Amino acid sequence: VSINIDFIIDVLKGELRTSEIDEVKEILESDVEPKEKKKKFIDKIKSFGSDVASNILANLLTNPQVFEQIGRIL
Repeated sequence: VSINIDFIIDVLKGELRTSEIDEVKEILESDVEPKEKKKKFIDKIKSFGSDVASNILANLLTNPQVFEQIGRIL
């Protein structure tokens, strides 16, 4: 499944403050193994509040491109 990374970045920029984006970037650019990086990323998004995490997820899932690709998988 291929999703445009620019779209994901735009969603994050729309939901996060600049300081929060910097925190997420720091995690993504770290030398931590992928499994641990994923855990840290999720924990960081959760730390911004459940409404932020749910808004990010909702924006991703309701995008027509993403919705179409999910439909193909299911």
